Amino acid sequence: MRRRFRLPPYVPLFAFACLIFLVSLPLRRLPNKPLPAPTPTSVPPLVNALVVLDPGHGGVDSGAIRGGMREDALTYRLTAEISSELRQRGAEVWTTVDSNALSVTGNTPFVVPKDACLAFNNTPLGHRRESGAQELWQRAALVRKAIKVPGKKVFFLSLHADSLASRKWWGARVYRDTRDKGECRFAKHLLARLSRAGMTYKPNGKIVPRDYGVLNPAYNPAPQKALMEAFTISSPKDRERARSPIWRQKIVVSVADSVQASL
Repeated sequence: MRRRFRLPPYVPLFAFACLIFLVSLPLRRLPNKPLPAPTPTSVPPLVNALVVLDPGHGGVDSGAIRGGMREDALTYRLTAEISSELRQRGAEVWTTVDSNALSVTGNTPFVVPKDACLAFNNTPLGHRRESGAQELWQRAALVRKAIKVPGKKVFFLSLHADSLASRKWWGARVYRDTRDKGECRFAKHLLARLSRAGMTYKPNGKIVPRDYGVLNPAYNPAPQKALMEAFTISSPKDRERARSPIWRQKIVVSVADSVQASL
Protein backbone atom coordinates (compact mmCIF):
# COMPACT_ATOMS: atom_id res chain seq x y z
CA MET A 1 0.00 0.00 0.00
CA ARG A 2 1.46 3.32 -1.14
CA ARG A 3 1.67 6.21 1.22
CA ARG A 4 0.07 9.43 -0.06
CA PHE A 5 2.19 12.64 -0.08
CA ARG A 6 0.51 15.54 1.59
CA LEU A 7 1.57 19.18 1.32
CA PRO A 8 2.25 20.94 4.53
CA PRO A 9 -0.76 23.04 5.55
CA TYR A 10 1.14 26.34 5.20
CA VAL A 11 1.97 25.82 1.48
CA PRO A 12 -1.54 26.60 0.12
CA LEU A 13 -1.71 29.65 2.31
CA PHE A 14 1.66 30.85 1.04
CA ALA A 15 0.64 30.27 -2.61
CA PHE A 16 -2.63 32.14 -2.08
CA ALA A 17 -0.77 35.06 -0.52
CA CYS A 18 1.63 35.17 -3.52
CA LEU A 19 -1.33 35.18 -5.92
CA ILE A 20 -2.97 38.10 -4.11
CA PHE A 21 0.32 40.01 -4.21
CA LEU A 22 0.78 39.48 -7.93
CA VAL A 23 -2.80 40.50 -8.74
CA SER A 24 -2.46 43.69 -6.69
CA LEU A 25 0.79 44.84 -8.34
CA PRO A 26 -0.89 46.93 -11.11
CA LEU A 27 -2.96 48.62 -8.45
CA ARG A 28 -0.05 49.62 -6.31
CA ARG A 29 0.70 53.33 -6.55
CA LEU A 30 4.15 54.31 -7.66
CA PRO A 31 5.86 56.99 -5.60
CA ASN A 32 5.04 60.52 -6.72
CA LYS A 33 7.69 62.12 -8.93
CA PRO A 34 8.06 65.87 -9.32
CA LEU A 35 6.64 67.24 -12.58
CA PRO A 36 9.23 68.49 -15.06
CA ALA A 37 9.71 72.23 -15.01
CA PRO A 38 7.81 74.00 -17.82
CA THR A 39 9.93 74.96 -20.78
CA PRO A 40 10.34 78.75 -20.78
CA THR A 41 8.81 80.52 -23.77
CA SER A 42 11.60 81.72 -26.04
CA VAL A 43 11.83 85.48 -26.39
CA PRO A 44 12.18 86.76 -29.98
CA PRO A 45 15.74 88.08 -30.45
CA LEU A 46 14.69 91.53 -31.73
CA VAL A 47 11.87 92.27 -29.31
CA ASN A 48 13.76 95.35 -28.05
CA ALA A 49 14.45 96.76 -31.54
CA LEU A 50 12.49 99.43 -33.40
CA VAL A 51 13.66 99.68 -37.00
CA VAL A 52 12.71 102.62 -39.22
CA LEU A 53 13.04 101.70 -42.91
CA ASP A 54 13.25 104.42 -45.54
CA PRO A 55 12.77 103.05 -49.09
CA GLY A 56 14.42 105.34 -51.60
CA HIS A 57 12.34 107.33 -54.10
CA GLY A 58 8.76 106.47 -55.13
CA GLY A 59 5.77 108.58 -56.12
CA VAL A 60 6.84 110.88 -58.96
CA ASP A 61 10.53 110.11 -58.26
CA SER A 62 11.60 106.84 -59.89
CA GLY A 63 15.24 107.09 -58.95
CA ALA A 64 17.72 105.48 -61.34
CA ILE A 65 16.46 103.43 -64.29
CA ARG A 66 18.87 101.03 -66.00
CA GLY A 67 18.20 98.01 -68.19
CA GLY A 68 14.48 98.10 -67.49
CA MET A 69 14.93 98.15 -63.70
CA ARG A 70 13.61 101.03 -61.62
CA GLU A 71 15.35 101.91 -58.40
CA ASP A 72 12.11 102.72 -56.57
CA ALA A 73 10.49 99.37 -57.45
CA LEU A 74 13.57 97.52 -56.19
CA THR A 75 13.95 99.45 -52.94
CA TYR A 76 10.27 99.04 -52.06
CA ARG A 77 10.48 95.28 -52.67
CA LEU A 78 13.55 95.05 -50.46
CA THR A 79 11.83 97.11 -47.77
CA ALA A 80 8.84 94.74 -47.80
CA GLU A 81 11.06 91.67 -47.51
CA ILE A 82 13.30 93.16 -44.82
CA SER A 83 10.22 94.23 -42.84
CA SER A 84 8.86 90.69 -42.94
CA GLU A 85 12.12 89.17 -41.69
CA LEU A 86 12.52 91.73 -38.90
CA ARG A 87 8.96 91.22 -37.67
CA GLN A 88 9.44 87.46 -37.64
CA ARG A 89 12.35 88.05 -35.28
CA GLY A 90 10.22 90.21 -33.00
CA ALA A 91 11.24 93.71 -34.09
CA GLU A 92 8.85 96.62 -34.40
CA VAL A 93 9.12 98.12 -37.90
CA TRP A 94 8.09 101.58 -39.09
CA THR A 95 8.40 102.89 -42.65
CA THR A 96 8.81 106.50 -43.76
CA VAL A 97 6.43 105.91 -46.67
CA ASP A 98 3.20 104.08 -47.31
CA SER A 99 2.55 102.18 -50.57
CA ASN A 100 0.82 99.06 -51.84
CA ALA A 101 4.23 98.01 -53.12
CA LEU A 102 5.32 97.43 -49.51
CA SER A 103 2.93 94.48 -49.20
CA VAL A 104 4.41 92.46 -52.10
CA THR A 105 7.29 90.00 -51.58
CA GLY A 106 8.75 86.92 -53.22
CA ASN A 107 9.10 85.94 -56.85
CA THR A 108 6.39 88.24 -58.21
CA PRO A 109 6.95 91.12 -60.67
CA PHE A 110 8.17 94.33 -59.08
CA VAL A 111 5.47 96.90 -58.32
CA VAL A 112 6.14 100.53 -59.24
CA PRO A 113 5.28 102.58 -56.12
CA LYS A 114 3.50 105.44 -57.87
CA ASP A 115 1.11 105.65 -54.90
CA ALA A 116 3.94 106.27 -52.42
CA CYS A 117 3.03 108.72 -49.66
CA LEU A 118 5.14 110.03 -46.84
CA ALA A 119 4.06 108.32 -43.65
CA PHE A 120 4.25 109.13 -39.95
CA ASN A 121 4.12 105.97 -37.84
CA ASN A 122 2.59 104.15 -40.83
CA THR A 123 -0.02 106.92 -41.30
CA PRO A 124 0.10 108.56 -44.77
CA LEU A 125 0.98 112.27 -44.80
CA GLY A 126 1.00 113.22 -48.47
CA HIS A 127 2.10 112.14 -51.93
CA ARG A 128 5.84 111.75 -52.20
CA ARG A 129 7.63 114.19 -54.48
CA GLU A 130 11.22 115.14 -55.21
CA SER A 131 13.42 115.09 -52.11
CA GLY A 132 13.60 118.48 -50.44
CA ALA A 133 14.16 120.04 -47.05
CA GLN A 134 10.52 119.63 -45.99
CA GLU A 135 10.47 115.96 -46.98
CA LEU A 136 13.69 115.31 -45.10
CA TRP A 137 12.20 116.95 -42.02
CA GLN A 138 9.06 114.82 -42.30
CA ARG A 139 11.04 111.60 -42.70
CA ALA A 140 13.27 112.54 -39.77
CA ALA A 141 10.26 113.41 -37.62
CA LEU A 142 9.41 109.71 -37.56
CA VAL A 143 12.84 108.94 -36.09
CA ARG A 144 12.43 111.64 -33.44
CA LYS A 145 9.21 109.98 -32.38
CA ALA A 146 10.75 106.51 -32.48
CA ILE A 147 13.57 107.33 -30.06
CA LYS A 148 10.96 108.31 -27.46
CA VAL A 149 9.42 104.82 -27.40
CA PRO A 150 10.41 103.31 -24.02
CA GLY A 151 12.45 100.12 -23.96
CA LYS A 152 13.36 100.23 -27.65
CA LYS A 153 16.71 100.62 -29.39
CA VAL A 154 16.13 102.53 -32.63
CA PHE A 155 17.76 101.73 -35.97
CA PHE A 156 17.38 103.65 -39.23
CA LEU A 157 18.16 102.29 -42.69
CA SER A 158 17.63 104.13 -45.96
CA LEU A 159 17.55 101.75 -48.93
CA HIS A 160 18.73 102.64 -52.43
CA ALA A 161 20.20 101.12 -55.58
CA ASP A 162 23.24 102.66 -57.21
CA SER A 163 23.86 103.55 -60.86
CA LEU A 164 27.39 104.27 -62.09
CA ALA A 165 28.94 105.29 -65.39
CA SER A 166 30.92 102.05 -65.73
CA ARG A 167 29.11 98.75 -66.07
CA LYS A 168 31.97 96.81 -64.47
CA TRP A 169 31.19 98.01 -60.95
CA TRP A 170 28.67 95.97 -59.02
CA GLY A 171 27.67 95.18 -55.46
CA ALA A 172 26.36 96.82 -52.31
CA ARG A 173 27.80 99.80 -50.45
CA VAL A 174 27.14 101.14 -46.95
CA TYR A 175 27.27 104.86 -46.10
CA ARG A 176 27.38 106.85 -42.88
CA ASP A 177 27.05 110.58 -42.25
CA THR A 178 30.28 112.57 -42.02
CA ARG A 179 28.79 114.70 -39.21
CA ASP A 180 28.31 111.71 -36.90
CA LYS A 181 31.21 111.53 -34.45
CA GLY A 182 30.27 108.27 -32.75
CA GLU A 183 30.83 104.77 -34.08
CA CYS A 184 27.85 103.17 -35.82
CA ARG A 185 28.03 99.48 -34.92
CA PHE A 186 25.03 98.76 -37.12
CA ALA A 187 26.78 100.07 -40.25
CA LYS A 188 29.95 98.11 -39.44
CA HIS A 189 28.05 94.86 -38.91
CA LEU A 190 26.03 95.44 -42.08
CA LEU A 191 29.06 95.95 -44.30
CA ALA A 192 30.83 92.93 -42.79
CA ARG A 193 27.86 90.65 -43.38
CA LEU A 194 27.26 91.88 -46.91
CA SER A 195 30.93 91.22 -47.67
CA ARG A 196 30.79 87.68 -46.25
CA ALA A 197 27.67 87.00 -48.33
CA GLY A 198 29.53 87.98 -51.51
CA MET A 199 27.42 91.09 -52.06
CA THR A 200 30.21 93.68 -52.21
CA TYR A 201 32.63 94.42 -55.04
CA LYS A 202 35.58 94.63 -52.64
CA PRO A 203 35.69 91.88 -49.97
CA ASN A 204 37.24 94.22 -47.39
CA GLY A 205 35.57 97.47 -48.31
CA LYS A 206 35.03 100.40 -45.97
CA ILE A 207 31.99 102.37 -44.88
CA VAL A 208 31.76 105.45 -47.07
CA PRO A 209 31.25 108.85 -45.37
CA ARG A 210 28.79 111.16 -47.14
CA ASP A 211 26.77 114.29 -46.38
CA TYR A 212 23.39 112.70 -47.06
CA GLY A 213 20.46 114.76 -45.82
CA VAL A 214 18.48 111.77 -44.65
CA LEU A 215 21.35 110.83 -42.30
CA ASN A 216 22.01 114.40 -41.10
CA PRO A 217 21.97 114.41 -37.28
CA ALA A 218 20.15 117.75 -37.41
CA TYR A 219 17.20 115.87 -38.94
CA ASN A 220 17.85 112.29 -37.91
CA PRO A 221 18.84 111.71 -34.25
CA ALA A 222 19.04 107.89 -34.45
CA PRO A 223 22.51 106.83 -33.22
CA GLN A 224 22.41 103.60 -35.26
CA LYS A 225 21.72 104.63 -38.85
CA ALA A 226 23.04 103.93 -42.32
CA LEU A 227 22.26 104.28 -46.00
CA MET A 228 22.68 101.17 -48.14
CA GLU A 229 23.03 100.95 -51.90
CA ALA A 230 21.85 97.34 -52.05
CA PHE A 231 22.62 96.70 -55.72
CA THR A 232 24.35 98.56 -58.54
CA ILE A 233 21.74 98.41 -61.30
CA SER A 234 24.08 99.82 -63.93
CA SER A 235 25.69 96.37 -63.81
CA PRO A 236 23.86 93.63 -65.78
CA LYS A 237 25.16 91.13 -63.23
CA ASP A 238 23.59 93.03 -60.35
CA ARG A 239 20.29 93.56 -62.17
CA GLU A 240 20.03 89.81 -62.60
CA ARG A 241 20.79 89.29 -58.91
CA ALA A 242 18.29 91.95 -57.85
CA ARG A 243 15.50 90.10 -59.68
CA SER A 244 16.32 86.88 -57.79
CA PRO A 245 14.58 86.29 -54.41
CA ILE A 246 17.57 84.14 -53.42
CA TRP A 247 20.05 87.01 -53.83
CA ARG A 248 17.69 89.55 -52.26
CA GLN A 249 17.40 87.22 -49.29
CA LYS A 250 21.14 87.64 -48.72
CA ILE A 251 20.50 91.37 -48.28
CA VAL A 252 17.50 90.71 -46.04
CA VAL A 253 19.37 88.35 -43.70
CA SER A 254 22.41 90.65 -43.59
CA VAL A 255 20.25 93.55 -42.42
CA ALA A 256 18.36 91.51 -39.80
CA ASP A 257 21.54 89.86 -38.48
CA SER A 258 23.23 93.28 -38.23
CA VAL A 259 20.37 94.69 -36.16
CA GLN A 260 20.54 91.65 -33.90
CA ALA A 261 24.33 91.96 -33.49
CA SER A 262 24.02 95.67 -32.63
CA LEU A 263 21.52 95.35 -29.79
